[in-house]
Amino acid sequence: MSLFSEHWWLDAVAPGRWGEATVRSDGEVTARLPWARERMPVRGLHLTRLGSPRLTPFLAPVLELGSGKQVTRLAREHRLLEALLDDLPPFDYLSYTFHPSFTNWLPFYWKGLNGSLRATYVLDDVTDLDAVWHGMSDTTRRVIRTAEPMLQVNEDHDTERLADALTSTFARQGRPMPFPLEMLAALHRAVREHDAGTVLSATDELDRTHGALMLVWDEGRAYYLTGGGITERRRSGAQSLLMWHAIRLAAERVPVFDFEGSMIEGVARFFRGFGSRPCPYLHVTGTSRRMRIGLAARDLGKALLART
Repeated sequence: MSLFSEHWWLDAVAPGRWGEATVRSDGEVTARLPWARERMPVRGLHLTRLGSPRLTPFLAPVLELGSGKQVTRLAREHRLLEALLDDLPPFDYLSYTFHPSFTNWLPFYWKGLNGSLRATYVLDDVTDLDAVWHGMSDTTRRVIRTAEPMLQVNEDHDTERLADALTSTFARQGRPMPFPLEMLAALHRAVREHDAGTVLSATDELDRTHGALMLVWDEGRAYYLTGGGITERRRSGAQSLLMWHAIRLAAERVPVFDFEGSMIEGVARFFRGFGSRPCPYLHVTGTSRRMRIGLAARDLGKALLART
């Protein structure tokens, strides 16, 4: 089970809006699939989205499969997954990004859901930092060496610098902030309380922020959760320096570092520069009949108006 399935994590990113599909046997929970619910911003329609909450890159069923032969465990896994799907509340749109460790999505397919592959980037072993360093591209190492004497890396006690960096990044990209900054602050407090993460920032001699990121971890893997840079200082190398510090900090705790992926080509290229490999994970979606009819009716109305 990753930290993204922990109740305290869900309380931070979806307060009052999450629950779990569960399966019980002899009074004990043998399977659970957390979900978060929120309204979808579709004009003229009151639709409900169910699945992975914001600021939660991966979520997956937590299953107690017991011991036994592979054929027995797989049959049990299928039964538990089918029961979890039956226990989900009603939804108009379902969207889960499953943890890379979860690959058996056949019961979801049999229920009429759709699946597609996405990619994260992973360093499988960060315990040997010399090997990680030498596995990086020459360009990435050069950027880090250049940034090191100019910038100081701090472990922050709040998210102010991170919020500034993210706001600047999304404004430069012309994209809205994908989560409220209050949620970012609440999550930071939660991970610090559970010794499961931290915020790193890079500042210069004038104490100006150049970039910041949030790093989180569980028992087996560390994750680069989110980060950004101040637009006018984005060429200082702060992001590469911060990522290298995050990897070194992760190496003190876990063997695996997960860059948490991106389907954006430039971001993927940046992650590859650290010597990471692409790692597939599943994105599973589904739509209700009500949503399909509603969207079709809305689109038809728009088309008719356009012709008049």
